[in-house]
Amino acid sequence: MKMLEKYLGPAIAAIAMLVFFASMYSSGCGYKSVKASAPGQATAANSFEDYSYKTLLDAQAGLNATRNEIQAGTLPQSLVPIFDRAVVVYNECIALEKSYDKVLRSGGDPATVQQELASNLGSLVGLIAQIRPPKTPAPAPATKQ
Repeated sequence: MKMLEKYLGPAIAAIAMLVFFASMYSSGCGYKSVKASAPGQATAANSFEDYSYKTLLDAQAGLNATRNEIQAGTLPQSLVPIFDRAVVVYNECIALEKSYDKVLRSGGDPATVQQELASNLGSLVGLIAQIRPPKTPAPAPATKQ
């Protein structure tokens, strides 16, 4: 993480790590991978906005799938409080993304909003990982010497 921060700055490094963990979640979980499409996506103002937008698209698809699976009974009801918190954080991220875009495009300094958005995205990815933990590979078989 420190190396990423050195080259990209702390906010972009945090988003890069979030995207990494989100991609691990979406491709390595034990459930069907769900990937949101982005029809009619507005042009992102910078790479941070692009990464956060794509992370939110993936989170939305994952939350929709989770809601459907909880309702269908394929996921336990014990996950409902975590799911509910993830939805609240997701909605906060959407509001922060809009605020970030507005401040950035008006020529203001979005640093405070960017830090809050990066923090909330980290929380969101963490909550989703609690609902759908990444699949870990089986340990390699022991070799005989």
